[in-house]
Amino acid sequence: MQQNATHKATGARPARWSIGPKFISLKNKIIALTCVTALLSAVVVGGVGYYRIEKIVLDTAVQKLAGETRLMAQRFKFSYDQMKSDAQVLSQTPPIKGILRSVDNDGLDPLDGSTQEAWSARLGSIFASMMAARPHYVQLRYIGVADFGRELVRVNRLPAGLEYVKAPDLQQKAMEPYFIAGVQTPSKTVHFSEVSYNRERGSLDVSLVPTVRTVLPVFGPEGAVFGMIVINANYAEMLRPALLEIAPQDNTFVVNSAGDYLEHKKDGTIGKFEFHDAYSVSPPSFITEISQTNANEKLFTTDNAVSYFVRLNIDPQNPEAFLGVVSRVPYDELMAAAIDTRTVSLVSGALLILGCLVASLVVARWFTEPLKRMTAEIKHSAGHHTLENLPLDRGDEIGDLARAFDQKARDLATNEAKLTAIVDNTVDGLITIDARGHVETFNRACEDIFGYEAEEVIGRNVKMLMPAPYHDEHDGYLKNYHGTGERKVIGIGREVEGRRKDGSIFPLDLSVSQVNIGDRTIYSGIVRDISERKQMERMKDEFISTVNHELRTPLTSIQGSLGLLMAMPGKATDERTRKLLQLSYDNCQRLSRLVNDILDMEKIAAGKLEYQLEVVEVCQLVADIVERQQSFAEKHDVSFAVDFAVPKVFVNLDQDRFDQALVNLLSNAAKFSAPGDSVEIGVAMDAAANVIISVRDYGPGIPEAFRSKIFGKFAQADGSASRVNEGSGLGLNITKKIIEAFDGVVEYQTEEGVGTVFTFVLPACPPQKMRA
Repeated sequence: MQQNATHKATGARPARWSIGPKFISLKNKIIALTCVTALLSAVVVGGVGYYRIEKIVLDTAVQKLAGETRLMAQRFKFSYDQMKSDAQVLSQTPPIKGILRSVDNDGLDPLDGSTQEAWSARLGSIFASMMAARPHYVQLRYIGVADFGRELVRVNRLPAGLEYVKAPDLQQKAMEPYFIAGVQTPSKTVHFSEVSYNRERGSLDVSLVPTVRTVLPVFGPEGAVFGMIVINANYAEMLRPALLEIAPQDNTFVVNSAGDYLEHKKDGTIGKFEFHDAYSVSPPSFITEISQTNANEKLFTTDNAVSYFVRLNIDPQNPEAFLGVVSRVPYDELMAAAIDTRTVSLVSGALLILGCLVASLVVARWFTEPLKRMTAEIKHSAGHHTLENLPLDRGDEIGDLARAFDQKARDLATNEAKLTAIVDNTVDGLITIDARGHVETFNRACEDIFGYEAEEVIGRNVKMLMPAPYHDEHDGYLKNYHGTGERKVIGIGREVEGRRKDGSIFPLDLSVSQVNIGDRTIYSGIVRDISERKQMERMKDEFISTVNHELRTPLTSIQGSLGLLMAMPGKATDERTRKLLQLSYDNCQRLSRLVNDILDMEKIAAGKLEYQLEVVEVCQLVADIVERQQSFAEKHDVSFAVDFAVPKVFVNLDQDRFDQALVNLLSNAAKFSAPGDSVEIGVAMDAAANVIISVRDYGPGIPEAFRSKIFGKFAQADGSASRVNEGSGLGLNITKKIIEAFDGVVEYQTEEGVGTVFTFVLPACPPQKMRA
């Protein structure tokens, strides 16, 4: 009946299987594998072919695009060459030198007597004529170096026409970047400025015209820079005629080193000039990449376009300043032939996959039909009984699978029977509950402990086995643990109370652990009835109380009375009486020591032995203890010899308890030494700054068979009733516990027939360090 109950418990919640969609059946896997293979074949073959065609088409298209871009670049370079040529032509006109001579001669040309104003007017006429021929020129100026770069001649382009600027309105330009660069430009060399907005009298011109400046320095007779010719051109209007003249078939961008660009669209329109400090739209990604590359030509490829860049260096004095031309072609347009090939490959691949799908359906059905029949048989089998109608006689892999599954089913049934027998016959009770506290298993030991049959408990809440307050708190504890993870019992063994079927309350040990099975959580509890142990503890407490009150108190009185009798004058008692009194007194002392050792041992076990720790100088303390034990040494006809390897050393300890521990060692050494022997007591320091206190005797040594029990309770090498040396066998056990309370250890070395040395190893500390 018990085994059936256990089976019922384990089968109450069957294992939950994670069943995927029907698509992952073996038949569908075969079909999928066939289709994937066909697909991969089509992709590899078509991909390789497409890659080669794409590469050939792309290389050809790029070469064509690069050629066209180079031709367009030369046309744009012409605009800069024209500005350079115009500056050089202007530098050779007579007014340039005439103004230079007039300035050097107080405003009067020494060659022909012309004034500076006359020469300036003539140069202004020349400037106006050139600006009439160059509609994109917005200013022509002749700037002197003197007077902080004062303009000497200036002609502006205004909406109403050209304006010759009079002398009072001429400006100082010494702080402008193009002026500073012009002063540093070598003779017969032209400097092209970066594109920027025009500035008048130190402020931006409200027209916000993007301007490029051509600067040609003019040198005086002594070779010093006298001034410079500056041509201001509307950068966008300078490029626009070239774009209209070329009329490229593809999107074309003209870009400079600063990131300014102008776009000619495929439909023939020209977009707005985009200045790098004020983009109206986000620039194409290659605009930023161009400013970061030093390549003269570069191909840029994005998902939807192919762009080719050609760099033109327009200023030999400034290699970083350049004019670039970018031709951009939509990727689909560039790769039209390759895309057609790709389409054909995709259609062919699709037909191949369709054919493989039909073939794989037929093959997969034929291959998986035996497996379907075997699966149906397994599903309809009951429990772990031997499976019937499996294709065990097949010679292929399906037959191997059927035989392996049949054997595993037999092994599983056998193992479950073994586990059930183990659980049912274990001494301790085993209970498992689910996350809601409902009992799932309840073994035979639990039936003996609680008095319930398994059928009475399984499926009910485990709190039925608990008395108050555990009964009322259990559901709340489970809820709190699931919400916060805070543990009170799980993973921690503790003593609790249980309630039997008859209502009686009893103490038990409970240890609970959490077990995760798939997505389920169960809790297993090991319970043990500790009623007998609690009874033994009560009996021990009663014994200790009896020893303390009913034995030690009378012994103290008897010992005191015997001491008084022994102190009486010698004539009051005869020799035989005195010997009996001494024997009684000695036995009374021995019994008192035994009682005290038993009480100390119990205090140590209960953690109630108190220590008054203080930093003590050990050498003096050891010497005092040895001195007080000289009478004990004389009683056993031995001597105590003290040897201190250090003058002073301090340890944190309780003096009285240390006295008790050392006296135990001295007592043992004296008792086991031969008459006339010497017991050596030493204090030293080791390399780890520990204090070493040793007691050495030259007695018989500790027998090999006793060494593993030497620190045990009531342990004595000579346990016979006729043993010579007195003792309770508790001294070394108590000594070891006392020294460990001082963070120390007790060690010993012994050799039979040679002797024994016991050692206290204690951590040294400075005298000023105090422990609470």
